[in-house]
Amino acid sequence: LHVLYLTANPDPASRLRVEPEIRQVQEAVRGSKFRDNVQLHYDPAADLDSVINGLNDHQPRIVHFSGHGAADGIAVDHAQVQRPKGKFLTFDLLSKAFLAVDTPPELIVLNSCHSSGARKSLIPPAKAIVVMQDSISDIAAVAFAAKFYAAIAAGQSLKSAFEQGRVAVEVASINEAATPQLIVGKDVDPAKLHLA
Repeated sequence: LHVLYLTANPDPASRLRVEPEIRQVQEAVRGSKFRDNVQLHYDPAADLDSVINGLNDHQPRIVHFSGHGAADGIAVDHAQVQRPKGKFLTFDLLSKAFLAVDTPPELIVLNSCHSSGARKSLIPPAKAIVVMQDSISDIAAVAFAAKFYAAIAAGQSLKSAFEQGRVAVEVASINEAATPQLIVGKDVDPAKLHLA
């Protein structure tokens, strides 16, 4: 299982804790049953080129993005060293990137605020997406990601991994338990979809 794990944190006024998130995900996978079957390809300061290059290089079954989001897209990096700033990538353009490869990812995880607007653009090409219906705190985002990937790497179904992630959010931040949302395509049973 190849996971393309993208992060972007271009806004110095609103910094996110994406580094602790990837570290905890790496540790969770490392401690799991099928850890040797899961390869995380971490790409910080991500932009559209990072997405396309990662799709070409790794042919991931999962593409994960952590960073700022909105109802119609995500904030990616602008590749500037001095005075960094964000660039907006719409879900429609992201969908075109996923459709521009022979093997689109099966699952897209958008661990970013207000990303539920991705539904109409990203299913298809993906069989399923995980999005956030509202804003999500760093604590809840990290808790969800670590438990979700630990369950995937333990051989759990997508449905079970998602539910375990939601339980972790409830423990970390009781008022955000309903924020993560799993959306599946037609004829997809998340209880039967195993990725590792």
